[in-house]
Amino acid sequence: MSITIDFNAPDDLRAVIDERLNAYTRDLSPTKGKLQLVTFALIDDETGGCRGGLNAVVYGHWMFVEGLFIDEDLRGQQFGTHLLSQAEDKARAMDLVGIWLDTFDFQAPDFYEKAGFERFGTLKDYPRGHERCFYQKIL
Repeated sequence: MSITIDFNAPDDLRAVIDERLNAYTRDLSPTKGKLQLVTFALIDDETGGCRGGLNAVVYGHWMFVEGLFIDEDLRGQQFGTHLLSQAEDKARAMDLVGIWLDTFDFQAPDFYEKAGFERFGTLKDYPRGHERCFYQKIL
């Protein structure tokens, strides 16, 4: 048995580790639930291209927002708010406990706070000189 350290591990090796950890967690979880992926996309009506979107995972009666992005020229026009609202509607329809997410202090903490999310944790100096902020919204 040997230990190998690789800062550029191939995707297939990373996938094996992730899948085994996820399987172990699912087996131990009281919910015994499968991860459910949810995507809400902002599609340009004229070009059919994706101009933004929200990716989430539902597990353990919570929705985790993995990422929310809106093209820069569309920001400030409520598209992000609409996507987040759609995610919240879906979470309520699924009778979930809440939604949680994380963001950096230089990204969108104000946006999430305006949407009713409460900060429940902060990782300071991540990256150095900044904070990673963790938010939740109980439904």
